[in-house]
Amino acid sequence: MIKKTLLIIACICTTISTIAQTNQDRCNQGNSLLKVVTKYHYQPKDINEQFTRSVIRDIMQTLDPHAVYFLKDDTTKLLIEQDKLKEYLQNTSCSYLNLVSDLFKTRLLEADTIISQILSTPLKLMENDSISFDDYSNLKFSSNSISLKAKWEKRLKFEILNLLFNQVASDSLIFNEKDEEKLSRVPEITVKVKAREKNSIKKILNKPEGYDNYVCSVILNAVAQNFDPHTSFFSKTDKENFDNSLSKESSSFGFEIKINQNGDFLVDKIKPGSPAWKSNKLQIGDYLIEASAQGRAALDFTNTDFYEASSFMQSSDVKTIVLKVKHSNGKIESIQLTKEKLAVEQNQIHSFILKGSKKIGYIALPDFYVGEDQRLLGCSNDVAKEIIKLLKEKIEGLIIDIRFNGGGDMNEANELTGLFIDEGPVSIIADRFS
Repeated sequence: MIKKTLLIIACICTTISTIAQTNQDRCNQGNSLLKVVTKYHYQPKDINEQFTRSVIRDIMQTLDPHAVYFLKDDTTKLLIEQDKLKEYLQNTSCSYLNLVSDLFKTRLLEADTIISQILSTPLKLMENDSISFDDYSNLKFSSNSISLKAKWEKRLKFEILNLLFNQVASDSLIFNEKDEEKLSRVPEITVKVKAREKNSIKKILNKPEGYDNYVCSVILNAVAQNFDPHTSFFSKTDKENFDNSLSKESSSFGFEIKINQNGDFLVDKIKPGSPAWKSNKLQIGDYLIEASAQGRAALDFTNTDFYEASSFMQSSDVKTIVLKVKHSNGKIESIQLTKEKLAVEQNQIHSFILKGSKKIGYIALPDFYVGEDQRLLGCSNDVAKEIIKLLKEKIEGLIIDIRFNGGGDMNEANELTGLFIDEGPVSIIADRFS
């Protein structure tokens, strides 16, 4: 056992069940998913009214996270037909899948028309107005097309003014312009906002995997998530991306992104030791404005979606980017990052020495991974080797950071605790058959 003076561990164990989408007919996939989760889940749920209502709520939240497409009556319409959702899962009826797909497509096309109508004439931006953004867990859909149009008008006003503010804040020349000159930029910004919103709708209707397959995946994932929040359905594309993420190493800038309720892209996580981390400029919570790379059109984060943004960052021909961000203090900064090979599995362990009033060792452990060929190459062995290195530096304490740990092998997690605990139980495993 290795003696330690300070140990901080935040442990999160996550189990992910994945089902790769095949070429079988979409109508059969609901029943296939139900059979798998019913057979293997620790405590399968009954497919009753409470379950289907929760699934329908999650479907609508995923398809329309800002409540700008569906109407309030659509919720009622989908709930009335919830027996068809049961039929889709318990048999092979496709009527509910078609109902959701057709209804959502209708609302998307209606929203596209509303955007064109609203922006066909200049908006009154100088009047006092207010806008509220719905909580994702409690979306409030518009009661009718009139109130939906009013919501869209407020949303478009906000987006135009927000883009104008970003231009003023990021350019000293624009900042020093007279108000009339600043407002003269509104028509150009309006065109940009219109293109962005209509492009967002177009991208949904023209998903790479196909619109109907996309809606099907949303429905199936809602079902899986309602069995357990750590259970997910993977489409064929999702499964391929997941498999690629398990490679030994990959070139990466070392940061992850997310989208907030307003549709803004933010820095979500920064990997210790990565180019983003070593830049000492990029910060968690930074707003992403633009990314440019040689030989590629610049990526405008105000006019893209998560899939396109991720594809841009992960593209093998994008080696170096200039990332334009807005920090929490409002400062706009351009940061150049160059990809580096980062370990994804065997060499995920990173250790550093934090120097302050005390000399503290720091180890980041993203996964409880297992070695590809033999158990000695697993995470517990790698952590032990890093601790030995840190002890040679005469550290006074140790931090093992697993805040962003995605889970992994239970035996490796147990082996890891064995570095610090001589004996005694550290975990209990139970399944529905024991």
